[in-house]
Amino acid sequence: MNRMAGRKPAAWPEADRAAWELANTVSYDVWDDAGKALRLRPWTRKGYARAYGIWLAWLDRSGQLDPAEGPGQRPSPERIAGWVRTMRDMGRKNGVIKLYLMSLHAILAFLAPGTDTSFILRPGGRSLDELFPTEPKPFTPHDSGDLLEHAKALHARGLTDRDGDQRWKALRDAAIMAMLYVYGPRHADISSMVMGENLRMTRNGQMIARFRETATKDKRWREYPLHPVVAAIVRDYLELARPHLCGPAEEDWLWWGKVGEPLTYRGFEGVVRRRNRDFTGVAEGPQMARKWLTETAKNRSPEAAFDAAEVAGHTPRVALRYYAQAVDYHSGGRHGAYISELREQLGELADRAYAERRQRRGGG
Repeated sequence: MNRMAGRKPAAWPEADRAAWELANTVSYDVWDDAGKALRLRPWTRKGYARAYGIWLAWLDRSGQLDPAEGPGQRPSPERIAGWVRTMRDMGRKNGVIKLYLMSLHAILAFLAPGTDTSFILRPGGRSLDELFPTEPKPFTPHDSGDLLEHAKALHARGLTDRDGDQRWKALRDAAIMAMLYVYGPRHADISSMVMGENLRMTRNGQMIARFRETATKDKRWREYPLHPVVAAIVRDYLELARPHLCGPAEEDWLWWGKVGEPLTYRGFEGVVRRRNRDFTGVAEGPQMARKWLTETAKNRSPEAAFDAAEVAGHTPRVALRYYAQAVDYHSGGRHGAYISELREQLGELADRAYAERRQRRGGG
């Protein structure tokens, strides 16, 4: 069995399906539990539902799916262990297994609120990171400042091009890539930006990017003024290109693809991959900009690593990891410079000692 086929929500047991529908139903009664999942992004809800459907399908295939049980009654340490064994037998990588377990735990908060399912995240008191270690994929680092120069060159080309689709898209793509390279927002955040909500102008003309706590991984508001260089590129897109791309459409989406059609999640990724291929030779996706940003900060100073983690919305644990890497990096550099200096000094001392020795032997 190579494919993990799951059940769609319509095929879930009645209690599970009703609980999920309630969590996804708009309600104006502040006292009920309806609509709680609506604070999640659509693709997050879809991912949770997919993982839960795979969980239900495994229970069914293993003869453990009892329609009389509720969502909170089905998970147990023994069943979770059996599901993990099956995924391992199927060759699923640690990162995939960890993702499904985290998604199962997350969706049960909506399907069975109040049920203690903490054992899913800490089997036997050990963390998922410890049980399912993952190795970061190798990548070629690029300095974010150098990448911004590519975005600026694309912007300049868009300003001088003749009016037309090529010009509008050059200005749009330059704005997208400049924001990615300098701030590293998550793909889901930047691709779904809305005018006025996620991008606004202050009275003094400053441009502010902001993301709600429900749209960020660490559940914190993310708000920062755009650097003047980035703001100028984004402003030219708004004034010169966006009106042509959005056409008569009245939606407030920031990014537009074909005339009258907002860029989709996948369409945004396609833009980024094409431009990264033009700039670096490799068609990397939006996530790579975050890695480039943190690597750039790490290489410049430990304190910059903290700043990059804060802007990118990393958790404190991830921020500390980047800071520690930056400290190691710069400590190693200073130590290497010190050793090189000692080596030069010792080399000079050795040269003088051997010269004196040769002179004594020659004189004898």
